[in-house]
Amino acid sequence: MGLALLDTSIVIGALNRDDALHEAASRAVRAERDRHGLAISALTYAEALVGPLRAGGRAVEVVERFAAQLRIVDMVDTGIEVVEGDPIMEFDPAEQQFQLDQSRSELLEAEQEIIKRQAELEVQAAQDKVTLLGAQFDVRRAELDAKVDWLVSRIVDKSPTAIRRGKYAMRAIASMSFDESIAYTESQIALLSTSEDMVEGPKAFAEKRKPNWTGR
Repeated sequence: MGLALLDTSIVIGALNRDDALHEAASRAVRAERDRHGLAISALTYAEALVGPLRAGGRAVEVVERFAAQLRIVDMVDTGIEVVEGDPIMEFDPAEQQFQLDQSRSELLEAEQEIIKRQAELEVQAAQDKVTLLGAQFDVRRAELDAKVDWLVSRIVDKSPTAIRRGKYAMRAIASMSFDESIAYTESQIALLSTSEDMVEGPKAFAEKRKPNWTGR
C-alpha cells in the first residue's frame, strides 16, 4: 500500500463540518484511504491545529480524536530535521475504515428509519382521510334518514284510501293527455268522496282529534 500525504486544506475541510470544502474533502480522504495509507506533514498538523486552538474547547478535541482514531504505523524519529511537506507520521487506516463502516451502517439505519416513519405517516394520513370521509358519510346518512323519517311521517298519518286512490290515479293518467287526466282525476275525487275515510277526515278535524282511518 502506498502513502498518501494529506494536504492541509483537505485535513481542515474534512474535520470541520462547517467548512465549504467539507464534503469534497471527506470524499477525497475516503478515496485515498481505500487506495493508500494516510500521512500528514508536521506543517499540516500544526496548521490544522491553528483554528481549533484559537476557538478552544471542543475544537481541539476534534483534531485529537481524528488522530486518535488512526493507528500510527510509522513516525519520524525525534530530532530528525524535516522540511515543509515531509511526512512525520504514517497511519494505519484500519481503525478509520472501521469507524467509517460503522458510521455508514448507522446512516443506513437512520435512512431506513426515516423511510419507515414517512411510510407510517402516509398510512396514518390515509387512515385519517378515510375516518373523516366515514364521519362525513355518517352525518349525511343521518341527515337523509331524518329527512326520510319526516317524509314518511307526513304520509303514514294520512288516509290509506286517499293514498291508494292517489297512486292509482297517478299511474293511470301517465299516458293520458292533459284534458283526459283532468277529467279522470275529477272522477276519482268524486269516487273518493263516498269513502268512510272522506267522512272521517273532516269529522276529526272539526272535533280536533287524530283521524281514525279505516282504509275504506
